[in-house]
Amino acid sequence: MSIVANFQGFKYHALSSFCEWLMSFTFSLFFASMIFELRNYELESVKIRRIVIAHENNEQTPLLA
Repeated sequence: MSIVANFQGFKYHALSSFCEWLMSFTFSLFFASMIFELRNYELESVKIRRIVIAHENNEQTPLLA
């Protein structure tokens, strides 16, 4: 450990690694807390349909169709 700990910026690297693990653990706890709130929800598939409407290019067509 003494050889690795002597390079420049090791303190910042160790602090960054610690904060990364802390953030991932906190996110896991947050996600686990949502399980109880979302227990009664159900997911259903949604169908998206595209309707193509052909308009004429003259002065009688509405601007917002």
